[in-house]
Amino acid sequence: MAFEIPKLLVEKAASFPESSYGACRSTLVLRSGQRVPNVLLAWGSEILSINGKPVLALKDLPFELTEVVDVLPEN
Repeated sequence: MAFEIPKLLVEKAASFPESSYGACRSTLVLRSGQRVPNVLLAWGSEILSINGKPVLALKDLPFELTEVVDVLPEN
């Protein structure tokens, strides 16, 4: 199962610099204002890892995908 950010944010995330073969490192902003740093996105949409932990190793994400309201480039 792929975990993808909301489609409205994909174009923005896809414009971030690549950190590795088609993937970019970003920070997700949740509706609550909480920030989830160090998120690796493939093709600007699919969450590959959070804080270096592959999402496939997680039972669930630590947030609901519908709560993601913005995406920022990781500095």
